[in-house]
Amino acid sequence: MSAWGERSNNDLLRLKWLLGGVLALISLWTASSLGAATDLQIFVVSALILFAMFKPGGLPNIPATAWRGFTGLMVLFAVGDFVIAGASFLEPLVRLVVFILLIRGCTFRTRREDLQILLLSMFLLVLTGVLTVSLLFAGQIILFTPVAMLFLFITNLAEEDKDRLLKKSDWLDFSWVAFARRLRVGLRSRLAFAGLMTFFALFAIAGVIFVLIPRFQLDQNIPFLQVQAQARSGFTETIEFGEVTEITEDNSVALRIDAPSREAIPDNPYWRMLVADYYDDGRFIASQSMRQKDYEAGTRQPDVEYFPQFTGLVPEDSPRVSSGAWTFYMEGNVSRYLPHLGPFLSVRFPKRHQLVENTAGFSYRVDQVSASVFSYQIESMVNAREHLAHPIDLVLLPTSAPIIDRPKSDIMQAVEYPLTQLSIPLFPTDYEILQRFVSEINNGQSLGTIEFVESAIRWLQRNHGYSLKPVYETEIGDPLIRWMESKSGGHCELFAGALVLLCRAEGIPARVAVGFSGGSWNPVEEYFIIRNRNAHAWVEIFLEDRWQRWDPTPGAVNSLDLPQGQMLNIDQMEAGWEAWVDSMRIAWYRRIVNFDQASQEALVEVFTDAIKTTIQTIKEDFTSFIESQIENWVTLWEQNLWLRVLMVTALVFLIGIMMLKRWMIDLLRLTALRRWMRSGTDEEAVWRRRAGRVRIRFMGFQKDHGTDEVGAELLNKLDALRFSRAPSALSPERTLADAQKWMLDRKRAVKTDA
Repeated sequence: MSAWGERSNNDLLRLKWLLGGVLALISLWTASSLGAATDLQIFVVSALILFAMFKPGGLPNIPATAWRGFTGLMVLFAVGDFVIAGASFLEPLVRLVVFILLIRGCTFRTRREDLQILLLSMFLLVLTGVLTVSLLFAGQIILFTPVAMLFLFITNLAEEDKDRLLKKSDWLDFSWVAFARRLRVGLRSRLAFAGLMTFFALFAIAGVIFVLIPRFQLDQNIPFLQVQAQARSGFTETIEFGEVTEITEDNSVALRIDAPSREAIPDNPYWRMLVADYYDDGRFIASQSMRQKDYEAGTRQPDVEYFPQFTGLVPEDSPRVSSGAWTFYMEGNVSRYLPHLGPFLSVRFPKRHQLVENTAGFSYRVDQVSASVFSYQIESMVNAREHLAHPIDLVLLPTSAPIIDRPKSDIMQAVEYPLTQLSIPLFPTDYEILQRFVSEINNGQSLGTIEFVESAIRWLQRNHGYSLKPVYETEIGDPLIRWMESKSGGHCELFAGALVLLCRAEGIPARVAVGFSGGSWNPVEEYFIIRNRNAHAWVEIFLEDRWQRWDPTPGAVNSLDLPQGQMLNIDQMEAGWEAWVDSMRIAWYRRIVNFDQASQEALVEVFTDAIKTTIQTIKEDFTSFIESQIENWVTLWEQNLWLRVLMVTALVFLIGIMMLKRWMIDLLRLTALRRWMRSGTDEEAVWRRRAGRVRIRFMGFQKDHGTDEVGAELLNKLDALRFSRAPSALSPERTLADAQKWMLDRKRAVKTDA
């Protein structure tokens, strides 16, 4: 590096140090979506590295003893973190890497430490890509790659100073503007072009490798590479009033669905996830006794279909099965419960999962909440408003007696599924109010189940409007009873919970269901989008031998004759630039994340067919061209005498040229030699001619009388005179005289020997 000069050396070391900080920041950016390290930790470490980069006279110049003390504290924290985490060591490992990046990013580094920060950043980046497989990761890796390539190039360029550490004095009078100007002046266009071509070549090779290597899932084959996430409140076994409504205020995408066709999406879809059967002071819970009806299917192998044991069979008069595959892409941190429209034939996962089917609640869940995009595929799904009840539910009657007692009493705690769907844990005062509401609904008449449900829904909607922020007294008594008394507006959970209590008071088994309602169609990539704002709660009513969906929220559709296979309304279509941006995500999931062995084989088959078709087309076109040309020439030959004469003449001329070829070549060479020999001044030509004559005599003399070393040397000098452009500069007179003298001496010596 000495050829660069001391100033250039310092600039290269500065640039290398700054690029190391950029690599650390990119990897920390990826870790922020991992969920293993806290957002606060990522923010603080990133802020400190940024401060060190823009103020290199600050943090990097903290005494080494202070950094060693911090390292000791970090080691103690890491040991404790690993001990507390136990077998789930992935999260503490990520936190440890983040702390190491803090030290390496905020201190001046040797070459060995530069390679450490590169490896740590790459580890964090790759780990994030494996666990999140998000579209954002694609942009992050594209940004990381050129920075890492430039970082390695400069690290190798600074080999002479590999053990040198930057000092505070190296940053005195440092100016970012002047530094950038010096870098721009020192940049060579050829070097930049070579680097750009190398970058594109690297991505091309990576694309080929991606297509050709065998398919496998890293976290599938290494099960501990999984991060446990938290489900959204409202999509768990305990549903507090207001939790589902909080989700509806979030406009981000929760679910993307590849449907068999646009027509397969119903006009009013309800994406069911789970049900809660037990009511307890303002919240609905999936009771432990209902969850005991789980059927654990065991760990499923990738690409192996799982056929549910009990699918909640659809009654004969319900809509039929929508054939085809439905692929669901659920965003991370949503829920471990699988949204679906109704009973289905089979479900398939791209990697191992412990699938659990709750046969009583007709719900399906996996072993844990995914922190990244979670996909599964359902085959032949029914859009069902109702499904046949599980045999255990048949002990219920449409007009059973409700189970009433104080909240958390021994009686209430002893109630088990399916009787939990008739339990009303209210204090006597609240229950009297509930009975008064029931009397207002049936007006003292004996109504059938459907008539009562319809009257209860009309009563709720007549007394309460829709509002995301209801106002009612909750300090005294049951909050749901207080809301029904208040005449205040309410959200879907309040309407659903109120209808459940009203039905149970009438002796009708009922429970709350939670999931998504509605959605929109993206016409760019043709898929269905469900946003968090579509989160919804509704009611399932027990009717003879089936559970039937009813939605008391104002604006809901409750007709039994649900339209099947209708097109979506125009106001349910995604449009604008957001639709184009979101379509990039589904393209990423389809073509990259879900690029499995079947996709690989299909792509190879398409590529092979394309090559075969292209080769066959070229062969056919070439054959057709040759045949047409032959036919044209034959026609011309037969119909045109002048063409035959011309061809014969050309053939004779070609033969003559071939016979005279050697003679013409020699003639051209001789002509060129003579032209060259005559070039230069007249004096030079005279010397060359004299040298040529003497050279011929000299070569003949050597042939007759032999030669020696002096003779061989003189012959070389004569050759130089004969073919030189400036023989006068080679002492021609002396050379010619020496040649004449050597021949005379050689002749005398031969006679003497004789």
